Amino acid sequence: MKKAAFLIAMFILVGSVAFGQIRLTLGASGSLYYSEEEWGDSDGRSIADQFRSGEGVYYGGQIELLGRNLGLGGALNMSFWEPTGGGWDSLGDSVELVDMDVNFYLVYHLFRSTSFIDPFLEIGIGSVVRDFAADSKWDPDPGEPISQQPYYTVGAGLGINLRRLGIFTKVNYNIPTGQPEFNNHKMRWVVTEDTAGDSKYETPGSGGDTKSGTVTESEVRRLEDISVRDYRVTVGFKLIF
Repeated sequence: MKKAAFLIAMFILVGSVAFGQIRLTLGASGSLYYSEEEWGDSDGRSIADQFRSGEGVYYGGQIELLGRNLGLGGALNMSFWEPTGGGWDSLGDSVELVDMDVNFYLVYHLFRSTSFIDPFLEIGIGSVVRDFAADSKWDPDPGEPISQQPYYTVGAGLGINLRRLGIFTKVNYNIPTGQPEFNNHKMRWVVTEDTAGDSKYETPGSGGDTKSGTVTESEVRRLEDISVRDYRVTVGFKLIF
């Protein structure tokens, strides 16, 4: 995290020197994530169909400070989901989890940053995070996520700007900086000798409440699998101030 903070500070320093006249943009976006194998099996039509259906899309927004060619931005995209089956149902209440992708980036616009045709390149840092949704009574430690993994990212995209409104799409390649970090205080998993091959779990809830049950190995892996995907495809719009 110290390395990430240092890189962000460097982005700000470089941007403040190089920007000159600064313009602010605010926008909304949706992102899809693909492993190397999934990316190889995808094409433009299948990606567009997935965006139209909304399946697997992370929604959020971004903010950018734009100079003549350089820009400094940050984005947050989220996806909410409910784990079901096995031990989750034994909790008696629905449990909502949220997956988040937060990233900061330095972007270079090949033409002017507000030109009608706007090809651009970017490099940045980010982190994918999994946690209980806000106000979950089963979250024993609201200040810390269940799991997270930082990454570096490089990307390229194309935008079209119409005065104060811009639309864009971009593709990023993500490079994880290490293994996902799992917070054992959030969820404690103990593998048992259950004949069904299940795992015993204990969920410490707020107020000292504790629930126990069994979940399948696939459910355990689903909870812990917050590893960075290789590719991110983003489409969105922005307002230019």
